[in-house]
Amino acid sequence: MGDHPCPRCYVSKANLDRMGTPQDKESRVIERRYYAEAIHNLIAKARASLHRGFTFASVHVDALLKQKSLVPTINTFSRKLGAYGLDHYQMLVIDFMHEFELGVWRSIIHHIVRILDARGDEYIREFDKRLRSTPTFGPDTIRKMRNNVSQFKKFAARDYEDLLQIIIPAMEGLLPDSDNTIVIGLLYVLAVYLSLGKLRLHTDHTLAYWEVVIGLLGDVVRQFRDDVCPKYPTKESAREAQARARRGAGSIGSASDSTRRTKQFNILTYKFHAIGDGPSTVRLFGTTDSYSTWIGELLHKRPKSHFGRTAKNYSSTRGVTLIDSREEELIRFGIKYESVLPTSFLAPLKNIPRNVPDDPFPLEDHHYIPRSENSSLIIAEWLADHRGKEDVAILNFVTKLENHLITRFFHEETDKRFPDFPLERRRKVFIQHHKIYTHKRMRIHYTAYDVRRAIDIVNLQSGKQDILVASHSVDDPFSYARVVGIYHVKASYDSRPPIRYDLLWVRWLVRSSPPNPVTTAGLDAVCFDPSAEAQFGFVDPSTVIRSSHLIPAWHHGVVPDQDRVTTKFTSTNGLPDYRYYYINK
Repeated sequence: MGDHPCPRCYVSKANLDRMGTPQDKESRVIERRYYAEAIHNLIAKARASLHRGFTFASVHVDALLKQKSLVPTINTFSRKLGAYGLDHYQMLVIDFMHEFELGVWRSIIHHIVRILDARGDEYIREFDKRLRSTPTFGPDTIRKMRNNVSQFKKFAARDYEDLLQIIIPAMEGLLPDSDNTIVIGLLYVLAVYLSLGKLRLHTDHTLAYWEVVIGLLGDVVRQFRDDVCPKYPTKESAREAQARARRGAGSIGSASDSTRRTKQFNILTYKFHAIGDGPSTVRLFGTTDSYSTWIGELLHKRPKSHFGRTAKNYSSTRGVTLIDSREEELIRFGIKYESVLPTSFLAPLKNIPRNVPDDPFPLEDHHYIPRSENSSLIIAEWLADHRGKEDVAILNFVTKLENHLITRFFHEETDKRFPDFPLERRRKVFIQHHKIYTHKRMRIHYTAYDVRRAIDIVNLQSGKQDILVASHSVDDPFSYARVVGIYHVKASYDSRPPIRYDLLWVRWLVRSSPPNPVTTAGLDAVCFDPSAEAQFGFVDPSTVIRSSHLIPAWHHGVVPDQDRVTTKFTSTNGLPDYRYYYINK
């Protein structure tokens, strides 16, 4: 590695922690590596010394290579294609997964946990409790956290990615306010950097913004190192100490010591320096999803899937290898004979009809609610069952339903969340068989920022119930709601033929001022509408933009008993109503 560990510039080890400063940005341009004639001559001299019998550690070799951290290898790409303008140093892209997710972010979160451990076990327990209670989001956007996140057992890159996206509410209030402000600010900038690095569609504006974020990230990391870390006597975790002891036991002549040693936060690393090369790499090679090592890591699943077909003993490795070889041979066999056999012979095979049904959920549709009518409720009987329980959710249920259906009959747009029509108009609404048909889940199709169609699922059984709809307010373009019922009815107006209408019965949330915006990086917050009757209403599924991820503001606790509404129609993930929820964007 020498004194210049970066493969793209000649930054020295002593300056690795200056990432994001103006001087660092300037040095990446001025001291950029080029495969010039001078570099070629240094390598050639070192190779000549090696051929004369000098060792790598000798002055004749080390003095030549160490000054620019070179290796005695002439790069084939530059040797063959250098005359055409190819510089192999430009081919070395960033490794976002290992340098940021498993590098910088991993080291930061591990040290934050060490700080919590230095404060006391109760802070670690509260940290773990909050994270394992955080609701999931999407098919795999935010997965369920493990019971004891602070131990980081079997944590993969995707787990660190998920953790960064949900950690700010979990950290709130676990440190003194002055330190909490710095740590939350650091986590917020890290999350922004992650989102920019993972973008599948970049513009000049996003790349320029990414460069600004890199400067902010360098500043807040150094502030964390200088102002927060020295206050706490941080030590290795028990797992880190045991791992070090095992490594020591494997060395000849070394005694194993599992005592927890002092552990300091260190950013004098190449990985910290490398995160500043993201925008320049994207400008040259495109978005990081095209060349991420994540692609290769996913291929590990293929040979691992063969393990179940082996004897599952000492010969399993050989069995996996044989299965993989057979599959490759069958692929080569198919390609070979497909090119040899006549087209007339293969045509009947290609035209064999497959028993694959048409997609029941075409992405062109905005949403999908099942057509099934197996589960239904007679409205009058259902309301009678709940009326004696003083459930505020059913207050004026029929009136709200009729008013909503009138807006659907006549396609009347209203800026009111609860439209109110005269009684004579509501009397003309007829619901067939006086029934509403219930469903457990709904699919929402939307177009993502990269112009791809994507799917969100609202599932009443898994707690994925929060949605985002357009708002008529000038101050805020979006409204948030929690779906507590997915229905359809067959209704008509004034003796017209009945038509099916899909409905969402929701519990509305309203914007609220963040409890302490200084210590939460200014995250937007919502809470349930203080008015009990105004909490529940109906929404047209076609107005839903997509699902939303609302994380409880753990530090501020649940809604007090005197303010809590009496209803059983709430979240199905087992969590009580909290005072505030942060909008995880």
